[in-house]
Amino acid sequence: MVVLTILGLLIAAAIGWFIITKINQYTTKKFNYQIFDVATLVLVTIAYALIYFGFDFYQSALKNGGDILNGQLMITIGVILIVLDIWINIKNTNFTEGVVLSIVQLLFYVVGAAVVAILVVIAIGIAGGGRNGYYCDDDCY
Repeated sequence: MVVLTILGLLIAAAIGWFIITKINQYTTKKFNYQIFDVATLVLVTIAYALIYFGFDFYQSALKNGGDILNGQLMITIGVILIVLDIWINIKNTNFTEGVVLSIVQLLFYVVGAAVVAILVVIAIGIAGGGRNGYYCDDDCY
C-alpha cells in the first residue's frame, strides 16, 4: 500500500508539473508573463502562513480572552497579499484569464506552500546542528 501511495503521489506531481508547464508556456506566449514562478510562490506562501497563524492567534485569543487584534492583522495582511497576487496576474494578463489562472495558481500553491513549510523545518533542523538523541551518563538513573 505504501508503494501505491508513493506511486500515486509521484504521478500526481508529474501531472501537476505538466499542467504548470503548459500554463506557463501559454501565458508566456500570449502575454509574455509566467503565472507560476518562485516570487509568486514565496508571496503566496507568506500569505498562507499569515492567514494560518493569524487564525490560530485569533482563536487562542478568543479562548483565553486575549487581544484578538494580532490575529486579525495577520489574517488581513495575508488576504492583502493574496489580492495583490491576483491583481498582478490580472495586470499582466487580462481580467478573465487573470482571475481563472489566479484561482488555479492559488490552488497549486496550497501544495507548494506545504512543501516549502516542510523544507523550511528540515533546513532549520539541519542548520541547528543539534544532537540526534539523548545522551545520559551512568548517574542519570
